[in-house]
Amino acid sequence: MSLENVELVRRGYKALNRRDVGQFLSYFAPDSEVDFSESIGPFSNVYRGHAELKTFWESFFEAWDEVHWEIDELIDLGADRVLTATHLIARGQSSGIPTTNYRAVIWKIRDGRIRRVKFFPNTQDALRAAGLRE
Repeated sequence: MSLENVELVRRGYKALNRRDVGQFLSYFAPDSEVDFSESIGPFSNVYRGHAELKTFWESFFEAWDEVHWEIDELIDLGADRVLTATHLIARGQSSGIPTTNYRAVIWKIRDGRIRRVKFFPNTQDALRAAGLRE
């Protein structure tokens, strides 16, 4: 397992849980991409570069009064890829309604920087996209 890549992803989630967008983005390459296109809702899109990612994450945090990611699984996929299965625990800013959302994410890392992040509805879809089976 690439301990450096795994640790980078862990640090990323810690920064998100602190709502520290600046720290989180410091782990990304300037030309990085976050693919949130399989999501349902207002944030469904592909975001490229630090400026778009900053706007995305700041808007995301504005929607939630409380938000916290828990890592359920962290899997080294080789070829500079890490898969995380997570659940997000959040409470809506205006509604006050609590929610839990499960996601799988593939992180592509090269030269110590996050290059691409792709969100999937579940671990099975992520493993299939990575050319693997559960």
